[in-house]
Amino acid sequence: MNGEKLYNLIDKQVEKSVFLFAADEGVYGLWEFVQEVNFEFLTIAEKYAIAYDLLKELLLDELLILEEFTSTDLTQKVKNIEVTELESILSRPFSWYPSGTPTYSVSITQRGIDYLEKLSELERQNLSNGFLEVLNRGSFPSTGCTSRKRVCSPTSADCAYADTHKNA
Repeated sequence: MNGEKLYNLIDKQVEKSVFLFAADEGVYGLWEFVQEVNFEFLTIAEKYAIAYDLLKELLLDELLILEEFTSTDLTQKVKNIEVTELESILSRPFSWYPSGTPTYSVSITQRGIDYLEKLSELERQNLSNGFLEVLNRGSFPSTGCTSRKRVCSPTSADCAYADTHKNA
């Protein structure tokens, strides 16, 4: 499936914001962006294609910075990756591996933070809809859910959230 058809199935702007929120919360590697593309109807190749496309766009728009680290613990940064190096790094499969060496991760820039701050309250509420609380606390306080899975229609960009409960 080509990129245009993929973006007929999902909302590119929503996914872009999801990636920025994830980066703002902190990611351990590029592989986490593939996990953010959580649509059951997509193949793994399509998920990588979307993650690659969105991440490249966010980096070129200077909303994120790609960084190289010596290992997966992200304690020793080697350098920020220059725009001229993006294509070669993002095109290498091992750059996306959770255990790849060197390890690549991202940081949100002030421009990325400004982008998120400009989202309307309704856009923020629709985006987060509690899923960031799961990342931080492990459950949704208002519902007692232990996880929330984004479930999207394969024929449109409409999404809903399915909750998983401890007793379910």
